[in-house]
Amino acid sequence: MLLKIFLIFQKRYKNLQVCFTVESLDKVYDIDIITSDYLIENIDMAYNQWQNLSWNKNLSFGDFCEYLLPYRLGNEPLENWRTVYYKKYGQILDSIYSGADIIEAANQLSLYVDKSEDIVHYHHSTFIDVEPLFFLNNKSGNCIDLTNATIYALRSVGIPAVRHFYISAPDDYNIGHSWTAIRDTTGAHIAFNNIGLSIERGAQDIKKKGKVYQLCYECQDKGEYDNRYVASFFMDPLLKDVTAAYSGRNKLEINFFSSKNPYIYLGVLPPPKTIPIAVTKAKDGKAVFADVEPGLVYQLLQYNNGMLVPAGYPVSIDSMGSIHTFTPNLSDMQNLTIYRKWFLPKWLYTSINSIVNSTLEGSANRNFSDITFSYQLQDSILYDIEKIFSIGGKTVQYIRYTSSDSSIIDIAEVYVYAIGNSIPIRNMEISGANPVPHPKKRIIFENLIDGDILTYYISADSAATITFDLLKPIPLDRIELLPRTDDNFIRIGDVYELFYHGGEEGWKSLGQQQAKNLYLKYTNIPSNALLWLRNHTRGEEEQVFYIKNGVQVFAGKENIVYGK
Repeated sequence: MLLKIFLIFQKRYKNLQVCFTVESLDKVYDIDIITSDYLIENIDMAYNQWQNLSWNKNLSFGDFCEYLLPYRLGNEPLENWRTVYYKKYGQILDSIYSGADIIEAANQLSLYVDKSEDIVHYHHSTFIDVEPLFFLNNKSGNCIDLTNATIYALRSVGIPAVRHFYISAPDDYNIGHSWTAIRDTTGAHIAFNNIGLSIERGAQDIKKKGKVYQLCYECQDKGEYDNRYVASFFMDPLLKDVTAAYSGRNKLEINFFSSKNPYIYLGVLPPPKTIPIAVTKAKDGKAVFADVEPGLVYQLLQYNNGMLVPAGYPVSIDSMGSIHTFTPNLSDMQNLTIYRKWFLPKWLYTSINSIVNSTLEGSANRNFSDITFSYQLQDSILYDIEKIFSIGGKTVQYIRYTSSDSSIIDIAEVYVYAIGNSIPIRNMEISGANPVPHPKKRIIFENLIDGDILTYYISADSAATITFDLLKPIPLDRIELLPRTDDNFIRIGDVYELFYHGGEEGWKSLGQQQAKNLYLKYTNIPSNALLWLRNHTRGEEEQVFYIKNGVQVFAGKENIVYGK
């Protein structure tokens, strides 16, 4: 069923990938086609839910107009979605929840949809919103589509909700993201990543956002901005900054290099392309931005001959409002051992450490009655990502890997080398614990010996065992074991280049290196510099970092350092 929905969506919208813009299409204005019956029905349903549902008794008229009443979400075709959605989801909600807690009502409906409908997150890049009734039985699309599908369902049963989004965030490598925000009875926004997922107050979203926006129906005051000098996105009168709902109130005040253009943009790293996420009109050499998320590195930008260029050194702001400027000190050089080019995500940290207390054994017998060699991994391999076991010419036919009582098997590659051979053995049979089921990926034994470090095998249970049959006794030189990886560790043979940020001069090179080990060493790094490691051989995910207490620390991820 999931595949069927995917194919329907792909076929329906593949023609939108042609080269034309929204502006080139004919516009059909609501005022020319909307009927009084449509408006009256929409207003009556929304008004009755506002007045009669207990969780809406404190919903102001202004919030009612923004969160519950609107008959459309974007540029989607006009359809009578509210009545149709209510016929489906109104009865469902009445049957599964009768309380007065708006968040629990939304949660129960969301979980019901998860159990009864297929939901497909499809990474397409259409620029026209999908018609509402398509989502009634096809919960598929990108994050905007799924957010819209969620809002249709929630509003149809009287739950006020809107779409929140950010333009760019370093955790997603300059990719924007949208999600659903419910207006709670306290006036707070309760955010969640769309229908099918659980909803709860106080849930923490670890993704960094920088700036969060909401598209409104009431025009917002854009102050004294001049549309001749400010990008059209930030001039949109229906765009509202709601960052304070997520990060609280603060103020980022930064000195910048002189500019004839008073409009200064705030950009969020990572490099090489810094995307503007806010704009302000600077005065007296200072740019002031209200409500920015702490824990990120920001870059001031200004237009120069039609191009955005740095207008100052990068800065960071902490949770107490303290601002740090990364002004490199060229008279004080530091050394650094570099292990990664991108911060270590939590899932990968957990995956790598699943190897702790596992065992690797070899034998000439399938039942391992006579063990030729045995190793137990006592510690994490967070830094030396590949674990190498010297076998020293011992002859075995069977190799057994067993995870600890508290961990699953979570491995990308197992390289087995015969004496005198630099190419790992591929001709073998693998058996053992069942893999974890996955609807989108083929998690199979063969992934362990396919030479692709981005494919992997995960056991369904802990204390699991897999056995490699080499098909005949072979004297072995070594075994190399690689846990699951995102391929952002240093790879031997790849060419890297380290940069530091020079303010108005932009990124400045500290030299290229071809990796000979699973780390790089640099001895010429200015202190207090913001750094960026680029891999010229492969990959795109690269994040800024700095040196703290002699080790590599990624911005916003200070709880995990890289160094011994």
